[in-house]
Amino acid sequence: MRPQTLLPRAPWVLLYYTNSAKGEYLLDWKIALDPDLLNEPKRELHHTIAHELTHLIQWQQNRIRHRALQTKYAYLYAQKIPKGEEACDIWTYARHPDLVAPSGYLHTPFEMRKGETSCEFWNRKFRFYEKHCNEIHELAKKAIELRARGCRRYIKWFLDELRLIL
Repeated sequence: MRPQTLLPRAPWVLLYYTNSAKGEYLLDWKIALDPDLLNEPKRELHHTIAHELTHLIQWQQNRIRHRALQTKYAYLYAQKIPKGEEACDIWTYARHPDLVAPSGYLHTPFEMRKGETSCEFWNRKFRFYEKHCNEIHELAKKAIELRARGCRRYIKWFLDELRLIL
């Protein structure tokens, strides 16, 4: 008789390749990643994967929240993660400092300097996030706490505080 294979109770997370974006949550526990993302810096790769997994949590949280509350990340699940890209990035930043990377959704006040190429601009922005990842991580956790206390402008608060670091 063959031994039975024990499968986890929750569905598997399947990773696919896509050319539409760096990452995309496709519903039904599937996440698509652009293969070119593997050539990006490790921090951006980790942020993108974590961002898409956070989307998975946003859409599946009614099914997984009770288990997540028993983990060391319970503070992230004490309240439901609101749907949306900006909220997704804040919850991703709050998970771990290594997941902090520039976001295309949280519009930070970075501006190109005169004579600066787009590559130089991106490198400067990336270095800022890498240098201040611990501070940004803590700000994200505080923003989530503010939301838990009823503040609905927690994203604006987060961006205002981020500007003070600049």
